[in-house]
Amino acid sequence: MESDMCISMLKNLESNDVCVGTIIMDNDSTTISKARSEVKADLKKQCDRNHLLKDFTNKLYDIRKAKNFRELTPKTISHISKCFRYCVSQNQEDTEKMKKNLLALGKHVFGDHSYCGSWCGYLQNPLKYKPKHLPYSRYLCDEKLKITLMDLLHKYSSDADKLTHLGSSQANESLNNAISSKAPKTNFFSGSESNDYRVAAAIAQKNIGYGYVTDVCQSVMLSPGEITKKISEEYDRKREKARERESTIQFKKRRREKKEQQSNHQKTCEVREGKSYETAVDMNNNICSDDICEIPPPQTEQTCKELIPGVEYAYVSFDLETTGLGNDSEITQIGAAYIHDKSYSQYLLPSKRISTSAIALTGLTVAGSQMYKEGEPVPSTSTSEGLTNFLQWLSSIHKPVVLVAHNARFDANAFCRALITNDMNGDAGKVIQGFVDTLSLFRKERPGLCSYKQTDLVKSFIQTDYNAHDAASDAKALLQLLTSQNFSEHILLQHSFSFDSYISLLNYHEMVQKNSSSLMCLVNNKVISKMIMTRIAKSGLSFSHLLLAYKRDSQHGVLRLLSENTCEGKPRVTSNKKIIGNLCSYIKDVCD
Repeated sequence: MESDMCISMLKNLESNDVCVGTIIMDNDSTTISKARSEVKADLKKQCDRNHLLKDFTNKLYDIRKAKNFRELTPKTISHISKCFRYCVSQNQEDTEKMKKNLLALGKHVFGDHSYCGSWCGYLQNPLKYKPKHLPYSRYLCDEKLKITLMDLLHKYSSDADKLTHLGSSQANESLNNAISSKAPKTNFFSGSESNDYRVAAAIAQKNIGYGYVTDVCQSVMLSPGEITKKISEEYDRKREKARERESTIQFKKRRREKKEQQSNHQKTCEVREGKSYETAVDMNNNICSDDICEIPPPQTEQTCKELIPGVEYAYVSFDLETTGLGNDSEITQIGAAYIHDKSYSQYLLPSKRISTSAIALTGLTVAGSQMYKEGEPVPSTSTSEGLTNFLQWLSSIHKPVVLVAHNARFDANAFCRALITNDMNGDAGKVIQGFVDTLSLFRKERPGLCSYKQTDLVKSFIQTDYNAHDAASDAKALLQLLTSQNFSEHILLQHSFSFDSYISLLNYHEMVQKNSSSLMCLVNNKVISKMIMTRIAKSGLSFSHLLLAYKRDSQHGVLRLLSENTCEGKPRVTSNKKIIGNLCSYIKDVCD
């Protein structure tokens, strides 16, 4: 069909006394042979520049697929194709120079610069030159690949006379695009009378711009209207500016960079997501657990967020007694107080031993399933039931609750960890909005005090003593202390943090801790430093994720994963090739 259309158009042009001497086309058909035999024997042909470059790149990919050269990676192919494009562009009208530089290209990427010309960076500065566009900035060294590449370049070199007179069919592609916008293939316009007018409109737009609408209206004595004129003039101005911008070196360079970034992002996603699509993958039973396991995207470090103003919060003073001071401590008593003498107290039976220091402070001990305070038995319940009862008590306030505690980070830590362990943080988030820390509040608003312990603050501002280290007494005393100072809500919220953000922070720290534990083998074997290990862990990666990335792409999987750009434009962990090389060597030994 393509050949028949070309011959038909040539004959039509000839009948209208238009002499065609040269046709610009690709190398995918026998059209030129038929045209010479049926229309004009001395008809010349010019190769299309874009089709030529695409054909060369496809042949490199065919070589990679057929012979499985490990060095012929997509990055290597991209660099060789770029060099080929420069060689063809810079040696037009000079056949001998074209031949020499094509052969020089095949030797240049293998470190042989004997054929290179002034364009070669090595000849300009041999001591500092590195082939930075090749993988790991190293020359290729596979002799079989060198022979295959030189054979391919010899074929192009033997046709150098054709390469020195290239044309471009880009204008035709642009016209096709304009026609498809007015007569899209999704609709059957070719069977209607409007098709000829649609094609004619596209040709007019191509030849004279968007002002063709105005010209057509005037030719049939219709008023185009001022708005139509303005719009067509504006479109023409935009098209002209776009042409000027797209012809600049900066635009072309940026377009190439964006294309490379998009390609790298896509390949990184393939490493993270695994085999998500493959022809008949399910029928061939090619699915394994590694294929469906997704590596998490870059994680951002979590921080606590202040509560937003404008909500009518209920500020409930709150205190906990625990089995110790560590992160794994359990709650032994919950105490809370609210206005109008509304208070709460509940003893919780811990599953672990209460530390000696905690016993000395609180007087709480456990023997079997019975809890004692100062040797006297007290009623207690399980942690799960105690948390449920406390949330029900808070719900009875019928307002969004903010828990106020002295050194709230400690109490929030123990409380939220207990909620997460008992899978109750979702229910708690519906009742509790956040926390307020009175320790930081008093340090800022009442500077210069000798002590900021709660007992000393109560004694200083209320002139009273109370039973410290009892959660219920501590909560009531804190409520009295806050009431006496009459802080505004604006000041209170400056020392607050939301419940949801704190839960996210705890989950993030737990993830980092687990990842760090899995990565310690790399530090112990001196593969990476402790600082790099921390970066990897904080980005959401464990050692199993690194192994998975290596299995999916042994050459670039780990590199793509660790150097993936975050939303801030920085590498996820590092792009240092030495660090990544050490990691890959260690992982290779582990896998082998």
